[in-house]
Amino acid sequence: MAHEALIKAAQAAKEIGSRRTLWKIYSYLGVYERQQGNEDEALRYSHQAQEIIAYIVDRIDNPEMKNLFLTRAEIKNLKKYIDLHMLKE
Repeated sequence: MAHEALIKAAQAAKEIGSRRTLWKIYSYLGVYERQQGNEDEALRYSHQAQEIIAYIVDRIDNPEMKNLFLTRAEIKNLKKYIDLHMLKE
């Protein structure tokens, strides 16, 4: 049920072009998939979130704002998860 709601939310965020919302949804989907034991899907969603984060960061001109965005706990945790997975390969 939660998975379906997140998928629908992701579709809606895509339709309206809300990247700020979409990266968070992909991040939540990654966490959900990890909890279900679906590492490949978890990594796929995590990478999608990371791509959107990179897009957003590239468009932030103010260095302080960029740093504030990148030091958010959920972004740091996402990066840590992806980095750990890359070490395993």
